[in-house]
Amino acid sequence: MSGGGMWELRRDEITGWWSATVVDREFDSERFHEARLSGARAAACANCEKGEVSGIARRMLRQGAFHSVGTRTDAAAGDAGFMTLSDVDRAGSWSTLIAPRGEHRELDEVPTVLVVEFLTAIRDQIRAAREHGATAYIQFVRNAAAQAGAMTDHLCFESYDLPQVPHRLAEEIGGSARLSIRSGGCAYCNMVQDEVASG
Repeated sequence: MSGGGMWELRRDEITGWWSATVVDREFDSERFHEARLSGARAAACANCEKGEVSGIARRMLRQGAFHSVGTRTDAAAGDAGFMTLSDVDRAGSWSTLIAPRGEHRELDEVPTVLVVEFLTAIRDQIRAAREHGATAYIQFVRNAAAQAGAMTDHLCFESYDLPQVPHRLAEEIGGSARLSIRSGGCAYCNMVQDEVASG
């Protein structure tokens, strides 16, 4: 990661829920205006270099990726809101499940056996997280390549292993307290309205 990004979990002072804040590089909006397969990307693909000749590889981008800050009051008071060093390794990770070298097609264009290998790798990671006991939420996101501002169009899934449930999801699960207080109504209806409004 360039610039030494900061990964934090912050507790909402009203609901007591946690939300993840991730900053890993400077935002460049021009990167989001490219086609999925972009000639502007470097000829050398980092995921091709890290990937296996066949099968799925897991590239750990950051272990212990989340720093628990607590409330603003906790942070101001010093160590009260911080995880101990022994907790850091149990605090989640950010990794990528990478398709074999040279695989830059869409998920629906690759052989079924590769899709099964991805699902098996995802299942294995979920099982390992459950056995480790520190994961509250795990999310796998298909890398949408250059359209999403990614640095590569290699077929891969980003994995976010979080020690706390993200705030917006916690609102959905927990009765949508903050969203309902702020805007009234059903959280799911509000999410649909937000998505429709944003195009």
